[in-house]
Amino acid sequence: DKDVEESSLNGFRGREDFCGHESMQEDVRAAIRSFLTSEDLSSKIVWSNDRVQPRGKSMIARLFGKELNSELIVSFMMILHARHPHVRFLPTYVQINVWNAVEKMKTRKKWYKEDYEVCTSKLSRSIVAMLDELIGDISSAKFVFFPTIMKFHFFLVVLDVQEKKFIYHNSLDGFIYQGVGKSL
Repeated sequence: DKDVEESSLNGFRGREDFCGHESMQEDVRAAIRSFLTSEDLSSKIVWSNDRVQPRGKSMIARLFGKELNSELIVSFMMILHARHPHVRFLPTYVQINVWNAVEKMKTRKKWYKEDYEVCTSKLSRSIVAMLDELIGDISSAKFVFFPTIMKFHFFLVVLDVQEKKFIYHNSLDGFIYQGVGKSL
């Protein structure tokens, strides 16, 4: 199983159109680690979906190198499967539509201030309404985490609410995209 997964992932390595955790700044890495191990996640909102089937150890290894910790793995799997009591669940079709829109946006090689509005203008009204409701609920949160597994690899969008910046990670390359998010 491990060899099959690794060979599937190798097909994506080295592609220039992906961005990744390898260059994640240490403060972001520490924030995610702290988030995953916190006992009270009520001040954070996490986007999960019903199609995520990650291998916990593989995902944690990609986020934190060799820092494999059973507490991290269990917490991360609960979050990704929307089994944690403080996980905010959005339907799969919302996640897929937004992920596709973000993928199209990142081909510009960087984010712009209007990206939230530009991105959501291409989505249906019902999806935009769900996202606006989500954003309206995060006044007490510092970070919003959007993890998902797509196309055999891991993506993570982190919205830093205080800095109003999006950080977009992909597990298979050395780039991250940062920019200004929607005014909250």
